[in-house]
Amino acid sequence: MRDIRHMIMAFHEDEEAAVATEYLILLVLIACVSMVAAGIFKRTTKLKMKEGNDAVSNDSQFGLIGEWE
Repeated sequence: MRDIRHMIMAFHEDEEAAVATEYLILLVLIACVSMVAAGIFKRTTKLKMKEGNDAVSNDSQFGLIGEWE
């Protein structure tokens, strides 16, 4: 019984485990925020690229044909 009590007290006083756990939680939070930001950036970039592509396609199909005739 004394060994179990000693182990519990040693674990409770071990600050390295607490620090490691805190760093792990911070790492997980940073990873989650990064994934959300990457998803938002991907959607925004995809939309802007589509708008630019549509604008170039519309200008090249309709603008130049009328000028050459």
